[in-house]
Amino acid sequence: MNAIDILTKARELIAEPKRWTKHRAASISPTGPTLKPNDPNAACWCAVGACAKAVGKDLTVPKDSAWGDPEVRMAIYGLMETVTAQHGAFYSSLPDFNDSPSTTHAEILDVFDRTITRFESTK
Repeated sequence: MNAIDILTKARELIAEPKRWTKHRAASISPTGPTLKPNDPNAACWCAVGACAKAVGKDLTVPKDSAWGDPEVRMAIYGLMETVTAQHGAFYSSLPDFNDSPSTTHAEILDVFDRTITRFESTK
């Protein structure tokens, strides 16, 4: 799966506001307990958790984690580049942006859309 596919699938996962969360990779609800992205009970994800779920990997097991996949890293770094282009260096990481009290669901989807468009234009 390439970075565009990962971003597209991750965006689909969080397309509805009730399927996006802050302060946890995944959960049963936006304010529920923390779960791993691939937990069968997970029903909502943060931006990074959605990317991990898109490739069927978790974030916590280093050897087999989503971070070990170069396409996942490219997708996540691409999202962060979009955040930086829109907001400057105010946010230090994608989770920092995702979890900010001022970040809205619409802004998260916009970051995904802009990143996908940018990646598609360089194919």
